[in-house]
Amino acid sequence: MTTHPQQRNAVQKGTKGSGKRPQAQGKPRPSKAPPRKTGKKSAPPTKGKPTGLEEVPVYHGAEALAALTVAESKHSRFKGRVVLGLTLALAASLGWNSVQTATRPEPKLLATTVDGRIQELPLLDAPIESRQVLLDWVRRNIPDLYDFNYVNFRAQFNQALDFTRRATMEAFYQDLNDSGILPKVRKEFLILRANIVQDPVITNEKIIQGRRVWIVEVPMNLVYDSGDVQNGKRQRITQPILFTAWVARANPLEFDGGLMLAKYSISNRREE
Repeated sequence: MTTHPQQRNAVQKGTKGSGKRPQAQGKPRPSKAPPRKTGKKSAPPTKGKPTGLEEVPVYHGAEALAALTVAESKHSRFKGRVVLGLTLALAASLGWNSVQTATRPEPKLLATTVDGRIQELPLLDAPIESRQVLLDWVRRNIPDLYDFNYVNFRAQFNQALDFTRRATMEAFYQDLNDSGILPKVRKEFLILRANIVQDPVITNEKIIQGRRVWIVEVPMNLVYDSGDVQNGKRQRITQPILFTAWVARANPLEFDGGLMLAKYSISNRREE
Protein backbone atom coordinates (compact mmCIF):
# COMPACT_ATOMS: atom_id res chain seq x y z
CA MET A 1 0.00 0.00 0.00
CA THR A 2 1.52 3.32 -1.06
CA THR A 3 1.15 6.46 1.05
CA HIS A 4 1.07 9.94 -0.12
CA PRO A 5 4.08 11.99 0.83
CA GLN A 6 1.90 14.63 2.58
CA GLN A 7 0.18 12.00 4.71
CA ARG A 8 3.53 10.54 5.73
CA ASN A 9 4.78 13.96 6.81
CA ALA A 10 1.60 14.61 8.79
CA VAL A 11 1.96 11.34 10.63
CA GLN A 12 5.56 12.03 11.47
CA LYS A 13 4.79 15.54 12.75
CA GLY A 14 2.00 14.25 14.90
CA THR A 15 4.16 11.63 16.50
CA LYS A 16 7.00 13.98 17.16
CA GLY A 17 4.85 16.76 18.70
CA SER A 18 2.91 14.58 21.15
CA GLY A 19 5.55 12.07 22.04
CA LYS A 20 2.90 9.32 21.99
CA ARG A 21 2.35 6.48 19.68
CA PRO A 22 -0.53 6.96 17.26
CA GLN A 23 -3.61 4.87 17.94
CA ALA A 24 -5.50 3.09 15.36
CA GLN A 25 -8.58 4.87 14.17
CA GLY A 26 -12.01 3.47 14.89
CA LYS A 27 -11.11 1.95 18.33
CA PRO A 28 -11.56 4.62 21.16
CA ARG A 29 -9.65 4.04 24.39
CA PRO A 30 -11.86 3.41 27.41
CA SER A 31 -11.86 6.25 30.05
CA LYS A 32 -12.04 4.00 33.16
CA ALA A 33 -11.13 0.48 33.99
CA PRO A 34 -14.04 -1.93 34.31
CA PRO A 35 -15.17 -2.61 37.94
CA ARG A 36 -13.81 -5.69 39.59
CA LYS A 37 -16.10 -8.38 40.75
CA THR A 38 -15.66 -8.90 44.52
CA GLY A 39 -18.43 -11.39 45.02
CA LYS A 40 -20.48 -8.98 47.26
CA LYS A 41 -23.78 -7.62 46.11
CA SER A 42 -24.27 -3.91 46.42
CA ALA A 43 -27.06 -2.77 48.73
CA PRO A 44 -30.19 -1.69 46.90
CA PRO A 45 -31.03 1.99 47.15
CA THR A 46 -33.40 2.88 50.01
CA LYS A 47 -36.75 4.33 49.18
CA GLY A 48 -38.40 7.16 51.13
CA LYS A 49 -35.35 7.87 53.37
CA PRO A 50 -33.15 10.78 52.38
CA THR A 51 -29.46 10.04 52.39
CA GLY A 52 -28.56 13.50 53.74
CA LEU A 53 -30.45 15.98 55.95
CA GLU A 54 -34.21 15.52 56.06
CA GLU A 55 -36.08 18.04 54.08
CA VAL A 56 -38.35 20.24 56.24
CA PRO A 57 -41.45 21.49 54.50
CA VAL A 58 -41.58 25.22 54.25
CA TYR A 59 -44.93 26.95 54.12
CA HIS A 60 -45.61 30.32 52.67
CA GLY A 61 -48.53 32.67 52.64
CA ALA A 62 -51.94 31.21 53.50
CA GLU A 63 -50.47 27.78 54.28
CA ALA A 64 -48.13 29.28 56.91
CA LEU A 65 -51.01 31.24 58.47
CA ALA A 66 -53.19 28.13 58.58
CA ALA A 67 -50.38 26.06 60.16
CA LEU A 68 -49.78 28.77 62.79
CA THR A 69 -53.50 28.93 63.57
CA VAL A 70 -53.68 25.15 64.05
CA ALA A 71 -50.61 25.17 66.32
CA GLU A 72 -52.04 27.98 68.46
CA SER A 73 -55.38 26.19 68.66
CA LYS A 74 -53.70 23.00 69.90
CA HIS A 75 -51.66 24.95 72.46
CA SER A 76 -54.77 26.78 73.64
CA ARG A 77 -56.67 23.49 74.06
CA PHE A 78 -53.75 22.05 76.05
CA LYS A 79 -53.66 25.07 78.34
CA GLY A 80 -57.42 24.82 78.79
CA ARG A 81 -57.14 21.18 79.83
CA VAL A 82 -54.37 22.00 82.31
CA VAL A 83 -56.39 24.84 83.85
CA LEU A 84 -59.48 22.64 84.05
CA GLY A 85 -57.50 19.86 85.73
CA LEU A 86 -56.04 22.24 88.30
CA THR A 87 -59.47 23.74 88.97
CA LEU A 88 -60.98 20.30 89.54
CA ALA A 89 -58.11 19.33 91.84
CA LEU A 90 -58.54 22.54 93.85
CA ALA A 91 -62.30 22.02 94.10
CA ALA A 92 -61.77 18.44 95.27
CA SER A 93 -59.24 19.59 97.88
CA LEU A 94 -61.57 22.29 99.20
CA GLY A 95 -64.44 19.82 99.34
CA TRP A 96 -62.36 17.28 101.24
CA ASN A 97 -61.19 19.93 103.70
CA SER A 98 -64.80 21.01 104.25
CA VAL A 99 -65.84 17.43 104.94
CA GLN A 100 -62.97 16.96 107.40
CA THR A 101 -63.85 20.20 109.17
CA ALA A 102 -67.52 19.29 109.41
CA THR A 103 -66.88 15.75 110.65
CA ARG A 104 -63.87 16.50 112.86
CA PRO A 105 -64.41 15.04 116.33
CA GLU A 106 -64.39 17.31 119.34
CA PRO A 107 -60.94 17.42 120.96
CA LYS A 108 -60.70 15.47 124.21
CA LEU A 109 -58.05 14.97 126.85
CA LEU A 110 -57.62 11.54 128.40
CA ALA A 111 -55.70 10.46 131.46
CA THR A 112 -55.13 7.30 133.46
CA THR A 113 -56.29 7.11 137.05
CA VAL A 114 -54.34 5.48 139.87
CA ASP A 115 -56.26 2.23 139.45
CA GLY A 116 -55.61 2.16 135.67
CA ARG A 117 -58.94 3.51 134.39
CA ILE A 118 -59.12 5.92 131.46
CA GLN A 119 -60.76 9.18 132.43
CA GLU A 120 -61.72 12.07 130.17
CA LEU A 121 -60.25 15.41 131.18
CA PRO A 122 -62.19 18.63 130.59
CA LEU A 123 -60.54 21.44 128.69
CA LEU A 124 -59.19 24.13 130.98
CA ASP A 125 -61.27 26.81 129.27
CA ALA A 126 -64.46 24.73 129.12
CA PRO A 127 -67.51 25.96 131.04
CA ILE A 128 -68.74 24.00 134.02
CA GLU A 129 -71.73 21.66 133.77
CA SER A 130 -73.85 23.85 136.04
CA ARG A 131 -73.34 26.61 138.56
CA GLN A 132 -74.70 24.37 141.26
CA VAL A 133 -71.67 22.10 140.84
CA LEU A 134 -69.41 25.07 141.49
CA LEU A 135 -71.38 26.25 144.51
CA ASP A 136 -71.36 22.75 146.01
CA TRP A 137 -67.59 22.65 145.54
CA VAL A 138 -67.26 25.98 147.38
CA ARG A 139 -69.42 24.83 150.30
CA ARG A 140 -67.48 21.59 150.58
CA ASN A 141 -63.93 22.95 150.46
CA ILE A 142 -63.58 26.63 151.38
CA PRO A 143 -64.57 26.24 155.08
CA ASP A 144 -61.91 23.52 155.44
CA LEU A 145 -59.22 26.18 155.12
CA TYR A 146 -60.09 27.27 158.65
CA ASP A 147 -60.71 23.83 160.12
CA PHE A 148 -57.68 23.24 162.36
CA ASN A 149 -56.48 23.53 165.96
CA TYR A 150 -53.25 24.20 167.79
CA VAL A 151 -52.08 20.61 167.20
CA ASN A 152 -53.10 19.49 163.70
CA PHE A 153 -52.82 22.73 161.71
CA ARG A 154 -49.90 21.47 159.59
CA ALA A 155 -51.71 18.27 158.62
CA GLN A 156 -54.86 20.24 157.78
CA PHE A 157 -52.93 22.58 155.54
CA ASN A 158 -51.46 19.62 153.66
CA GLN A 159 -54.94 18.18 153.14
CA ALA A 160 -56.07 21.52 151.74
CA LEU A 161 -53.67 20.97 148.82
CA ASP A 162 -56.33 18.64 147.39
CA PHE A 163 -58.30 21.71 146.31
CA THR A 164 -55.77 24.57 146.64
CA ARG A 165 -52.81 25.48 144.48
CA ARG A 166 -49.54 25.09 146.40
CA ALA A 167 -48.49 28.71 145.90
CA THR A 168 -51.92 29.83 147.08
CA MET A 169 -51.67 27.61 150.16
CA GLU A 170 -48.27 29.03 151.06
CA ALA A 171 -49.63 32.58 150.76
CA PHE A 172 -52.64 31.62 152.92
CA TYR A 173 -50.36 30.18 155.63
CA GLN A 174 -48.35 33.39 155.63
CA ASP A 175 -51.52 35.49 155.92
CA LEU A 176 -52.68 33.45 158.92
CA ASN A 177 -49.39 34.23 160.65
CA ASP A 178 -49.38 37.92 159.71
CA SER A 179 -53.01 38.44 160.79
CA GLY A 180 -52.37 36.82 164.16
CA ILE A 181 -54.96 34.07 163.72
CA LEU A 182 -52.52 31.16 163.77
CA PRO A 183 -50.41 32.52 166.65
CA LYS A 184 -53.59 33.08 168.70
CA VAL A 185 -54.79 29.51 168.07
CA ARG A 186 -51.43 28.04 169.00
CA LYS A 187 -50.85 30.25 172.03
CA GLU A 188 -54.31 29.91 173.56
CA PHE A 189 -54.83 26.26 172.52
CA LEU A 190 -57.88 27.11 170.49
CA ILE A 191 -59.97 25.18 168.00
CA LEU A 192 -60.83 27.10 164.83
CA ARG A 193 -63.58 26.40 162.36
CA ALA A 194 -65.57 28.33 159.75
CA ASN A 195 -69.30 28.37 159.01
CA ILE A 196 -70.95 29.67 155.84
CA VAL A 197 -73.70 31.98 156.99
CA GLN A 198 -75.14 32.98 153.59
CA ASP A 199 -75.32 31.40 150.18
CA PRO A 200 -72.16 31.90 148.10
CA VAL A 201 -72.59 34.21 145.13
CA ILE A 202 -70.84 33.90 141.74
CA THR A 203 -69.92 37.46 140.82
CA ASN A 204 -67.88 36.97 137.65
CA GLU A 205 -66.62 34.41 135.16
CA LYS A 206 -63.67 34.90 132.81
CA ILE A 207 -60.77 33.13 131.09
CA ILE A 208 -57.32 33.96 132.47
CA GLN A 209 -54.22 32.54 130.78
CA GLY A 210 -56.25 29.83 129.06
CA ARG A 211 -58.16 28.77 132.21
CA ARG A 212 -61.77 29.44 133.02
CA VAL A 213 -62.04 31.20 136.36
CA TRP A 214 -65.07 31.90 138.54
CA ILE A 215 -65.06 34.57 141.25
CA VAL A 216 -67.22 33.57 144.20
CA GLU A 217 -67.99 35.55 147.35
CA VAL A 218 -68.44 33.41 150.46
CA PRO A 219 -69.78 35.06 153.67
CA MET A 220 -68.41 33.13 156.66
CA ASN A 221 -67.98 33.33 160.41
CA LEU A 222 -64.73 32.21 162.01
CA VAL A 223 -65.39 30.55 165.34
CA TYR A 224 -62.61 30.34 167.94
CA ASP A 225 -63.44 27.68 170.54
CA SER A 226 -61.35 27.47 173.68
CA GLY A 227 -63.02 24.37 175.03
CA ASP A 228 -63.62 26.05 178.37
CA VAL A 229 -67.10 26.08 179.86
CA GLN A 230 -68.32 29.10 181.79
CA ASN A 231 -71.82 29.37 183.21
CA GLY A 232 -72.74 26.22 181.32
CA LYS A 233 -71.60 27.63 177.95
CA ARG A 234 -68.47 27.09 175.93
CA GLN A 235 -66.27 30.10 175.50
CA ARG A 236 -66.38 31.07 171.81
CA ILE A 237 -65.31 34.08 169.78
CA THR A 238 -66.94 34.76 166.41
CA GLN A 239 -65.30 36.80 163.65
CA PRO A 240 -67.38 37.59 160.51
CA ILE A 241 -65.39 37.70 157.25
CA LEU A 242 -66.06 37.82 153.52
CA PHE A 243 -63.92 35.28 151.69
CA THR A 244 -63.60 35.93 147.94
CA ALA A 245 -62.37 32.89 146.02
CA TRP A 246 -60.99 32.67 142.48
CA VAL A 247 -61.88 29.10 141.50
CA ALA A 248 -60.19 27.84 138.32
CA ARG A 249 -60.36 24.77 136.13
CA ALA A 250 -57.73 22.14 136.96
CA ASN A 251 -56.76 18.53 136.41
CA PRO A 252 -59.41 16.31 138.07
CA LEU A 253 -56.71 13.74 138.83
CA GLU A 254 -54.91 16.27 141.04
CA PHE A 255 -57.69 18.46 142.43
CA ASP A 256 -61.12 17.73 143.80
CA GLY A 257 -63.78 17.97 141.09
CA GLY A 258 -61.30 19.34 138.56
CA LEU A 259 -61.35 22.74 140.31
CA MET A 260 -58.80 24.53 142.45
CA LEU A 261 -58.53 27.63 144.58
CA ALA A 262 -56.15 29.79 142.54
CA LYS A 263 -56.45 33.06 144.42
CA TYR A 264 -58.34 34.59 147.34
CA SER A 265 -58.95 37.75 149.28
CA ILE A 266 -60.29 38.23 152.81
CA SER A 267 -62.12 41.23 154.22
CA ASN A 268 -64.10 41.96 157.36
CA ARG A 269 -67.86 41.75 157.16
CA ARG A 270 -70.54 43.35 159.22
CA GLU A 271 -73.14 41.03 160.68
CA GLU A 272 -76.71 41.87 159.78
